[in-house]
Amino acid sequence: MTCPKCRNKMWVASSDTPEELFNYRFECTICGYIEAEEDFDVANDGINGPVFLTFKDEKEFEIEIDKLEFEMQTRTVREIDKSIIDGSDYVIIAWLNTREKLLGIVPEEYFDHIVRAREYFEEIEDYERCIECKKLETKIKEL
Repeated sequence: MTCPKCRNKMWVASSDTPEELFNYRFECTICGYIEAEEDFDVANDGINGPVFLTFKDEKEFEIEIDKLEFEMQTRTVREIDKSIIDGSDYVIIAWLNTREKLLGIVPEEYFDHIVRAREYFEEIEDYERCIECKKLETKIKEL
């Protein structure tokens, strides 16, 4: 799906709770536009969840991670921020090969992942997202 505001690719976002794992809304990671939440069957959808990584071995896994790093880091920041607000036990960043294997983050790892996200955004010179990460680092330290 293409964002109606900036014409970039929109990604599927969810609340990622086990009860609502298959309730999604489309979000643009570039401009932040959110399509109204709607239910649909992800089994028949080409997007297949938060980020869907398919790979056969470690080398292919690393290639997929590199290709989707921006989306994964953006999702990491957004979902950790949401998790702190709603008190979730974990966040899901990606599905690995099937919808049964997940790449997720537990609260004890939030700070380290936000630091890595900030470093990534500094490297690509996305300073607006760096500021978001810094604010989130402070919020996590205060917990």
